[in-house]
Amino acid sequence: MLHHSIPHFPHSKNEKDYRTKSGGGLNDYLGVCVMKPEIMRLIVNPDALILAREIRGFSQTDLSKRLGITQTTLSKWESGITEPKERGIAKLVDVLNFPQEFFSQQIRRLLTSAVYHRRRQKLGASALRMIEAQGKLYQFHVNKLTLSADFKVNLPSYDLESCGGNVEQFAMAVRHYWKVASGPIRNLTGLLEKNGIITVDFDFQTELIDGFFEPGTDTPCVIKNSRMPPDRQRFSLAHELGHLLLHDFMHDGVEEEANSFASAFLMPAEDIKDDFKNLTYKRLGRLKQSWGVSMKALVYRAKTLKLISSNQARYLYVQLNRDGYSKREPLSLDPPIEKPRLLRNLVDFHMKDLGYNQEDICELLCVQLWELRKMYGFEDENKVKFQLV
Repeated sequence: MLHHSIPHFPHSKNEKDYRTKSGGGLNDYLGVCVMKPEIMRLIVNPDALILAREIRGFSQTDLSKRLGITQTTLSKWESGITEPKERGIAKLVDVLNFPQEFFSQQIRRLLTSAVYHRRRQKLGASALRMIEAQGKLYQFHVNKLTLSADFKVNLPSYDLESCGGNVEQFAMAVRHYWKVASGPIRNLTGLLEKNGIITVDFDFQTELIDGFFEPGTDTPCVIKNSRMPPDRQRFSLAHELGHLLLHDFMHDGVEEEANSFASAFLMPAEDIKDDFKNLTYKRLGRLKQSWGVSMKALVYRAKTLKLISSNQARYLYVQLNRDGYSKREPLSLDPPIEKPRLLRNLVDFHMKDLGYNQEDICELLCVQLWELRKMYGFEDENKVKFQLV
């Protein structure tokens, strides 16, 4: 049985005390960005500035107008040619609503060309940058929160070549390595998190992108779109897992390989072949409930395994389109929603085991209180009592 909880984290020997010396006031409780009379001189990291701007969905033109500066000035800040003075930093804090410490963090800018996406081509560049930037903020938090935890990632050490370049065999080898039982994976999110792969979901405000994964991070973090149907979220998660395990760099064919991995990982040929015997349109719904994937994915898998003909697959696709299931299949057939818990458990570990309060977590993660509550579901929780000063 898979468990959402993570093991107890022993205290790190190098643990730092991130507590603030102030008691916290009404403005902190409301999550209002309060300017201090003296802003200490800090070195602004251009990538952190760009990330903050993109998280808020501003173009350079938009932000420069709100700051009351020229776009040339902002462009030079973001290029590292010049740095904002104290007055400029104060404006950035006020307009972008990030603590001033955020702008000095060593955050590497997320380049779209280096990210593995599962998306449609018509998604606009600005919308994509905003979604990626929010995902990058979560990855930044992952890096911070795992510093004080004995956190381990359990990934197989072999690669595609060790399986003769066969994606099907590689997917089966991963299942074997993780000791996954034959048949459907009931909780894919739980399986990944059990092995140290953090998953995050939030509403991308569009259905044109399912998820993405940034390679090259110490702790892998898969970002998926909570707006998508549960069956599609599961496939996207398996797709991004394929990128994580198969691909060190972008090249032609990576998306097809990731899709093939996802299909084989979720629907192993030996386990599902009997279910595809005498496949009918009526049986697709029952198979979807059993395997937790879309009916379209089932048809595609049956065709790929040559267990149905191209004509049979075409007929089934026509039936799905006729009943209006090309974009959204019946809600009654959806698998259970899988909610990620590992990242929130890391936050809870800091609060329950290390004695942090919400204000401390804000300082550690370089966000305002309102954003912490939005990102981690603290909106309706009153775990911390604030004292008026």
